[in-house]
Amino acid sequence: MFRTRSAHWMVRWILAGATLTVAASAQEQPPTPQAPAPPPRLDEDDRGQVPLDPTPPGPAPSSQTAPGQEPSRQAPPGSPHLAPAGSPTIPLADDALPGDTTVAKPLNLEQAVALALSRHPRVVAAKHQVTAAEAQVGVAQSRYYPQVNLWVQYLRGTENGNLAVFHSVPGSSRIGGSRRDNVGPFDTHNNYHAALTVHQLLHDFGRTQGAVAAQKALVEAAKMNERLVEQEITFRVTQAYYEALAGEEVVRVAEEALTRAQRVLELATAGQEAGLRQPSEKARAEADVATAEVVRIEA
Repeated sequence: MFRTRSAHWMVRWILAGATLTVAASAQEQPPTPQAPAPPPRLDEDDRGQVPLDPTPPGPAPSSQTAPGQEPSRQAPPGSPHLAPAGSPTIPLADDALPGDTTVAKPLNLEQAVALALSRHPRVVAAKHQVTAAEAQVGVAQSRYYPQVNLWVQYLRGTENGNLAVFHSVPGSSRIGGSRRDNVGPFDTHNNYHAALTVHQLLHDFGRTQGAVAAQKALVEAAKMNERLVEQEITFRVTQAYYEALAGEEVVRVAEEALTRAQRVLELATAGQEAGLRQPSEKARAEADVATAEVVRIEA
């Protein structure tokens, strides 16, 4: 009886010592690094509206990290965010710095069209053509207004003739045009002449009126050309905008197809390892994954 009880206490003591040893060794081991948690899956309504840094808002993490763990990376303040779904990101030239390709703002269709119409060289040239045509109308209408000319002339010459010829003045006497006495034919002296002319168009049988009408027609033609250029630029911008949207959707669908193919491959691999699937199913799933990757790259 005594030996049996002593053996029983000996076994309990040995087991207790082994338990303490195992607990002590477990406490001395360094913590094993844990893989970072995968980012949460997004629904269709939330896709395209997440920031670049998927870390949820909260207090700033400590700069000290546990052994075996990588320090967390956070986007710096003011970092760009992804544009909302359905709005391709188009950089603005005014906001981009030299050599900087990260600064961009999302544009909707109306903003993209307005930006193109304000900066496209063809639109700017068409606007200047309208301005030039309108100026030509003023030139044609100037024939209706009187023309005033003032002429002043100084001459030093002989007394051989007392008439001076000016523009629009066929002949007029010089000041003091009477012949002087006791002056030789080759003696020189100063001569002055001044003239003021006024011309007013009374009637030219419709020539000026026709010229003005023709210039006004050219103004209308220039305006029509401006509207035509604006419509062409608007069409091209709209086409490029929706092509960009379609390209984004094609990429999104290709990525979803690749994700589904990878999931099917994982299930086929697990089923084959468990003896529930045939190897041919895994091979077919691998082929589907390769095809989906090619489609995503081409998109």
